[in-house]
Amino acid sequence: MVRPLDYSTQLSLEEAEERLTDIGREFNRVKSHYSGLIGMFKKNMGKRDQEVLADCMGVLLPLSMQRSVQEQIGHLDDEGTVSHQINENLGEIGMYLARFGNTGVTILEGSIFP
Repeated sequence: MVRPLDYSTQLSLEEAEERLTDIGREFNRVKSHYSGLIGMFKKNMGKRDQEVLADCMGVLLPLSMQRSVQEQIGHLDDEGTVSHQINENLGEIGMYLARFGNTGVTILEGSIFP
């Protein structure tokens, strides 16, 4: 379960990394429901799985606004930063949601739009 995060909450970089790990764990759990021979042919995502991924995105957005995370932006080794990982997760979750017909997410010209 993803712990909610409010925009007014201030986290250290270590706490932000922990939240990011939690989100990765939940995302992988949801993906496991749609893997394998049977799972990969599912056209619709379960309501509970949609809620979990919405919760993940609902934490990633305020997490990206954390001062500790914002201070990492612009560093030369950007790929290893929490900020970069947050953006990667947002994109991956959006692209994953677009695979299903009932999520309301569509890919238009290489971008993700609800």
